[in-house]
Amino acid sequence: STKLNMEKSFEKSYQVEIPKTREQVIAEKVSEIEKKYGKPMEEVIKEREETLGLIAKMVGKDFGMKVEFGEAGGGSYFAPEDKTIPKEKWNNITLDPVILLEFEGVDEFVAAHEGAHRAITRTMERVALKPKQEREKYAEKVGWGFIHNALEDPAVNNWVGGLYQRTEKILDKNYEQQFGKEGAVMSTPQVQSLMDTLGYVPNFVKYGSEVMRYWHKKEYSKDLTESVKEALKNTRRLAESFYSEIPYIYPTEKDILSKAKTRWQIYEKGIWPQVQKLIEEDLIDEKLKQYLKDQLQKAMEQAEGKKEEGQIVKQKSESAGENIEDLMDQFGFDEKEKQEMRDKMKEVAKRQKNNQEKLKEKLENGEISQDEFDKATEESQENMPIDMKSMSESAKKKIEEKLKTESKEKREQVEKAAQKSLGKAEDEANKDIEGKIGTKEESRKERGERQEKESEETKKQAREIALKLENQKKEQEEFEKWQKEREGERNAWEKAVSKEAKTIDELHQLIEEFFQKKSHPRWEKGFSAGSRLDLGAAMQYEADPRNYTRLWEKKTIPEKYDYRFTLLNDQSSSMREGNKAENDLIAKAIVTEVLAVLKIPCEILGFTTSYENNVKKYKSFNEDLNEDRERLMKKLSKIISEGGGNTPTYTATEIASESLALERQNTKNHAHFLFVISDGNPYGDPQDSSIEGLKKLNKRLSKENNQVIIGMGIGDGISEENLKTAYGEDKYVYAENPGEFPKKMAALLEAIFTQSQGIKK
Repeated sequence: STKLNMEKSFEKSYQVEIPKTREQVIAEKVSEIEKKYGKPMEEVIKEREETLGLIAKMVGKDFGMKVEFGEAGGGSYFAPEDKTIPKEKWNNITLDPVILLEFEGVDEFVAAHEGAHRAITRTMERVALKPKQEREKYAEKVGWGFIHNALEDPAVNNWVGGLYQRTEKILDKNYEQQFGKEGAVMSTPQVQSLMDTLGYVPNFVKYGSEVMRYWHKKEYSKDLTESVKEALKNTRRLAESFYSEIPYIYPTEKDILSKAKTRWQIYEKGIWPQVQKLIEEDLIDEKLKQYLKDQLQKAMEQAEGKKEEGQIVKQKSESAGENIEDLMDQFGFDEKEKQEMRDKMKEVAKRQKNNQEKLKEKLENGEISQDEFDKATEESQENMPIDMKSMSESAKKKIEEKLKTESKEKREQVEKAAQKSLGKAEDEANKDIEGKIGTKEESRKERGERQEKESEETKKQAREIALKLENQKKEQEEFEKWQKEREGERNAWEKAVSKEAKTIDELHQLIEEFFQKKSHPRWEKGFSAGSRLDLGAAMQYEADPRNYTRLWEKKTIPEKYDYRFTLLNDQSSSMREGNKAENDLIAKAIVTEVLAVLKIPCEILGFTTSYENNVKKYKSFNEDLNEDRERLMKKLSKIISEGGGNTPTYTATEIASESLALERQNTKNHAHFLFVISDGNPYGDPQDSSIEGLKKLNKRLSKENNQVIIGMGIGDGISEENLKTAYGEDKYVYAENPGEFPKKMAALLEAIFTQSQGIKK
């Protein structure tokens, strides 16, 4: 078929006299590396592979994986366990030798980052998020892989920064180069590549770039379209949540899979729907461009047909311009819209020229062969990189109306061409991430070839999956039926625990180390001599010999900690307003269940003027929730319905503090905790109902009884200001909803332990 070839817009073919071969270019790079390191390339590679391999393996927690330098310019990447690639390539890291020519330490950062991908990055298949058929559908969606990469890399960087701190400064420098300029999208060459191919940078690519920019700089570019701004605004908190869902420094595989699955779910359920809106806009623009290109090509074919018939026609360069004018008349463009289109076509010509110059430069530098140059030139001439994003809405509307008049087959053809074009652009954008620090992604071309080979197997598996899903659906329906029946039998405590199971687990993981790490002998790091070598410190010693004074570990002697918790719960009439009582029960359930797992004794008290002596005991220190759960859950559930009267916080705090003090043995400073769960509004106390009076009492009791007294509240209707005043800015925890509670509680306890117990997480 006749190709779209508007010679009015294109320069003559470039002639290259003496291009450098790829071998020559590589030789120059090798020479530069040898000059930098002062030794032969083989020695440089061996030395750096050993050091970088150690870093990557230590970070990745996998001493069996392969870490090696690959082809210059091929990018640095981690290949995960993915059935789309050969098994022998799984969990291997490939480093680009060119990184040795970049700034100091960048090779260590890349090695650590790729090792971190090995440690915590898991595919959709590994986390069992979707059946294979559904995973394939998502993978085929334009933008799906690119946006996930743009989110996963910052999450990985956050994790590796906590393990290998030397990377933090290097990381900052790497991303400062990438996002130093306002509005930079991934990198300057990448912008140009997309402009050469499409004529514009798609909204979803801008979004992915701005997500990474905000993670690094805490700000977005100023010159963004409203739709991109809106998507970024709607997903900012979700993106931050994505980055925070990373495992601890030394996680189990179960923890890694759990966190990876949560990240995938945040992406699929929260972020992806917003990105899809941007992609839909991109597809509309690309469809109009593809249709415009198709119509112009059709007009050119007709002109060439007339020439073949022997008719006298103008030169093709003149004919192209004339055909554009004819098309604009067909679309019904007014004079302003026609001038706009003429200007756009001039931009196309300029981009084509720039692209040809780039191809020429690559040929001269030996980056591509003559055959590759010829093929790329041909593909470039078939493109029409016109900027549809900046085209007036009126002009686009007229092109769209004309497209609607075409047959269904024609519209589908245009749709398919638009999908393919944007998919190719996504592959190019992914290459840029891979070339820096990403995971190795399967390109759309590779995916298409693989899917064609697997078609029969896919059909068979689809049938098996359908049967499996049908069985799972039946099992799920039966489970939901049983769960519904069981729900009516549950008491209030049991319902709270069931509802907040994830929150309870999160708090346990966050604070477990505070209470258990000294309960048995452990290895302590950071000594100049000891019983065994600290491999992590040895790894850093390779990079900084000044660390020689902390290369060894010693085994600690267990210290005795006699932890006790008292939970004092406000049951006054004011707690029956709104959901205060329900939220306070949730707070008690979260803390008590975690203490039960940690095997820390706790006492639970309720207080109100309705009780004799103002305080009622619901659970004593010697009652174990693990051993007597059924009875205690029923008893604790009554907290939500019993009570009334006023709020004698002063008197109740004195009583609870003395009860807790009776448990005191020979313990380290501040090992006992008194939590007062209230809305922060004392009233009707026989001794003192003022906030100032309560503040003085808390200070006195804390000192006299060697306790940490903490104010706590969850949900609406809580006076955070009163909690802050009465208990101190560093001795209260308030969460607007239970989901925020674990991190706030953990942060408070970490601060308390660091200050009073000499323990650091």
